Amino acid sequence: MLHLLPTTLLFLFLSSPLIYAGDVGEGGTCQVNNNRLQLGTYEFSSDCNPLTFCNSQGKCEKKGCRRDEFPFGYSPGATLPDRCQDGHFCPDEQDRCQEKLPVGSDCQLNRDGTMASSPQTPKKVLISARLDECQPPPDAKDLKDTSPHGLNVDGAVCLNFKCM
Repeated sequence: MLHLLPTTLLFLFLSSPLIYAGDVGEGGTCQVNNNRLQLGTYEFSSDCNPLTFCNSQGKCEKKGCRRDEFPFGYSPGATLPDRCQDGHFCPDEQDRCQEKLPVGSDCQLNRDGTMASSPQTPKKVLISARLDECQPPPDAKDLKDTSPHGLNVDGAVCLNFKCM
């Protein structure tokens, strides 16, 4: 009986999907309800491939903006979507640049700017304030977190899905 256990586990392992990664290309059908953040990494995922997003009509469409300097999935020399100007942000779906949101607005999880450190610079430095969704308040200079913890940028924070 014990010798059947490895065979049974292998069958269950092979018969269930391991990762639900989007592979639908431009023009293909997708479900907006399948948009989500991956557990543990909070990476945005949908039915669409890395070059497209699922629009409100349920079709995969080319991304209209990007958050990263070197976005995933593009081949060398490919034309990349634009990065957003100051005062705007690129949402998780990367459909188009949008104006930063005022205090009290709904915002997406973990969109408070990106802080990182490198071996050359052990102190954390702001990678990009363009990731922020929330508008800074009028007294942003007084509220800006200058500690190495990087808790907010310009006094703005997205907490419990609300700009504060």
